[in-house]
Amino acid sequence: MASRQRGIVQGRITNGTLFPKMFNAMSRRIDLLVYVNEEKLRVIKKDMMHRIAEDVSLALASARPPPRDEARVQRLLEKVRGLKAEAEEVGRLVAE
Repeated sequence: MASRQRGIVQGRITNGTLFPKMFNAMSRRIDLLVYVNEEKLRVIKKDMMHRIAEDVSLALASARPPPRDEARVQRLLEKVRGLKAEAEEVGRLVAE
């Protein structure tokens, strides 16, 4: 009789029918914990990716040369040409 009861209990343990309510409650709780932690990890990953993207953007921006201001360059060229013309005129006047 005792071995028969042990066999029944062992069968319920291995088949998961000994504590079905407890098993179901634990299973739901574990599923919920997995979902909650997955969401937390998703938020952490999103924040980390945002920070990495900002760091890379800053690094690339500091590595790029500043953009040329074409209008300013043209004004400087005109000024240099004007000064060169004045210097040539002074050179001619001195040579006379």
